Amino acid sequence: MRKDFQHLTDEALFQLYRKGEVAAFDLFYERLSPRIWGFLRKRTVSQALAEDLYQEVWSKIHRSKEQYDHKFPVAPWIFTIARSVLYDGLRGIQRNNEVAVGEESLSRASDLTSFEESTKLDSPDLEVALAALSPEQKEIIKLRYQKEWSFGEIASSLGLSEDSVRKRISRILKELRGRWV
Repeated sequence: MRKDFQHLTDEALFQLYRKGEVAAFDLFYERLSPRIWGFLRKRTVSQALAEDLYQEVWSKIHRSKEQYDHKFPVAPWIFTIARSVLYDGLRGIQRNNEVAVGEESLSRASDLTSFEESTKLDSPDLEVALAALSPEQKEIIKLRYQKEWSFGEIASSLGLSEDSVRKRISRILKELRGRWV
């Protein structure tokens, strides 16, 4: 029975799923799940977080399937849900960090959520991106993420203001995002 649905568009499959056709959902899931997984995994700090968010996306799709307007393509609607779940999940992590260890942790998490965790990975792309930084940029990143110095400690060490340190780290991380992501 599943092969009968192969020729259908994603929109048609989703409409059949809304009507209770399990085989249509299976094929719909098969088509879209790799893209949703890739979207989440690329933007999260760990596989475990991506898995949690992935499950939440599919749960939310199921709960809100009746809200889908069939006049529009289904993929953008699905990715709007995925983006919303992702942002909610990341905000939750930041809120938990704020409650657990205060403002310093929250500011570190907001620097670049994925950077801190990804620096623990053995990624040739990350190594290339870091190698392309100037010595001054490498030093400030090393102090912040390897030695885990506060912005105040870095500012004092380099003779800069804390605000200047925050801005420099933000610029460096944006540069790394552009090279590494």
